[in-house]
Amino acid sequence: MTRAALWVVAAIGGALFAPPAQAYLCSREATGVGPSHFWPVRDVELNVYDKAGEEVSVADIEAAIDFAIAQWNGVECSDFVLRRGPGAQDPRAVYDWAAGAFNENVVVVRQKAENDAVDDWLHPVSALAITTATYVRPSGKVLDTDIEINDAAFVFSACDPGPGCTVRHDLTNTLVHEVGHVVGLDHPLSTQPGAATATMFASAPEGDLQKRDLDQDDIDGICFLYPTGGETGACYPEVPREEPPDVTITEVGGCASTGAGGALWPLLVLVVRFRKRRPGDTS
Repeated sequence: MTRAALWVVAAIGGALFAPPAQAYLCSREATGVGPSHFWPVRDVELNVYDKAGEEVSVADIEAAIDFAIAQWNGVECSDFVLRRGPGAQDPRAVYDWAAGAFNENVVVVRQKAENDAVDDWLHPVSALAITTATYVRPSGKVLDTDIEINDAAFVFSACDPGPGCTVRHDLTNTLVHEVGHVVGLDHPLSTQPGAATATMFASAPEGDLQKRDLDQDDIDGICFLYPTGGETGACYPEVPREEPPDVTITEVGGCASTGAGGALWPLLVLVVRFRKRRPGDTS
């Protein structure tokens, strides 16, 4: 897939840098270099595509996204705002160059669809969900994020534990985590104290509900990135680079075993994908 685009990217001044002791991590290029990913605006819209899963309805997906949005919006020390839009018109998890500022951030269910590359789950089978972020390489400025739910390999549930409800892979649990990637947070290292209880921890066993509510580490992360009334934070500095004005972009990559791999855009714009793993998955 090859596209050409004209981009002018401004440098971000006055960046903040995270202290080394926190467990939360900012998203960055999958190779472990480059700047932190950040939204240049603090009002981001997510749009659910009108397609049900095998066990969950469109209404279930909308309710789970609304819950996830409320968790991340409910942090008092951050003024970052997420909204659910009127619905996605296009199910593809790509940045629409023609749409530009009117691009959709999509939430969509993927199933195993023979001979249908748009609907098919094309990522590692062990991933519950994938969030794809398209961003400007030198600055880390995010242009688009899309969430895909792996209904091809997992049974999802959308209910609270109790009579008549068997919690499988909880849809809300999954989407609160994925929205954290939308915000700009990566998976914390498992060796960091408190990482295993964080919403952004990379693994979720069947029946897990712990990620429905933000842990203090998740709260610290969004408040560092988007503090109320303050400058956008950065765990990693911007990379000084002369930017070619006319860029051809080619997608080439896949997911890494750490859960923060990505498809590589070689010049100006990159895509990175995050996957939440099943316990014990090292593939």
